[in-house]
Amino acid sequence: MKHLNNDEKIRGMFKYVIFVTVSEEMSIEKLQEAIMQRLNLGEFRTDTVKNNAHIISDWWNEKKCLILLDEVCQTIKLDEVMVIRSNQNHIKVVLASRYPHICSRMDTDVEIKVEPFSPDDAWKMFKKNVGKAISNSDIQAKARLLVAECHRFPLVIDVVSKTFKKNQTDLTLLDELLKSLQRWDSDRIDGIGEMLDRLKVCYKCLKDEEKDCFLYGALYPAESMIYVDYLIECWRAEDFIRHAEEFRNARSGGHKILCELIELSFLERTAKTKYVTMNKLFRKLALDILSQKDNKYLAKPWEGLQEFPHPENVTKQVRSR
Repeated sequence: MKHLNNDEKIRGMFKYVIFVTVSEEMSIEKLQEAIMQRLNLGEFRTDTVKNNAHIISDWWNEKKCLILLDEVCQTIKLDEVMVIRSNQNHIKVVLASRYPHICSRMDTDVEIKVEPFSPDDAWKMFKKNVGKAISNSDIQAKARLLVAECHRFPLVIDVVSKTFKKNQTDLTLLDELLKSLQRWDSDRIDGIGEMLDRLKVCYKCLKDEEKDCFLYGALYPAESMIYVDYLIECWRAEDFIRHAEEFRNARSGGHKILCELIELSFLERTAKTKYVTMNKLFRKLALDILSQKDNKYLAKPWEGLQEFPHPENVTKQVRSR
């Protein structure tokens, strides 16, 4: 989906290419807002879905537009997002989903099944991330066992390989990493929960301050743009940055932690250099970890809270997570 978004030939075919990651909390209103912001129609947005649908449809009229909807996890009624007229065949929509029934419910014209990595592709990706150290025969033997435990999931391969690279001289830690991955039942890897369990293994390899800073990212909505300077200041205020009494040292330490989390893929850089984002699967990981320990975090995205919820609701929310 990102290749489609960035491909020059594709961009040459359309006046606008709009990329939206559809989070679990995404609503018709939020999707309309994302499209209207991309089309610079934010100032015309109204309080009703119906009016906004007409504004979107009227605006692009004969303009060729490609809408890319990534990580769709529930059926989207496109005729509610925008008024679909019979003569608007210049508007194309491509969606990606883990759930085949969503494609049929949305009446797609063409469906393409994306196969998992081949064993050879998985190994190539792992080698590329680890670098020259993979040529060592002892390290390569452990690496091949780790790749097998990643079950050809690109995200898991990416994180495990970068964790491997960071700790490649610590053979004891690598053995523990492998044992932890082998502990999970490979027959149940299709579930998101199983993938989270594998990512937890890499989370445990982080330093304590890196863990705290990563978990703090769960307070932001999935895939949202997080302003780096503000994020580091929040880390400093929460006392996550160890041994940094002076402001300058705290800023330097915060950037070091940020770079480490980005290097290991727990956070991602965005097109805007002063912002980062957290993949929604990693946010699930953070929320899952937080739900299993005593913590002071409360995450209820898109709720528009103006005051702290009643204690009973907080308890229910934490348990549901």
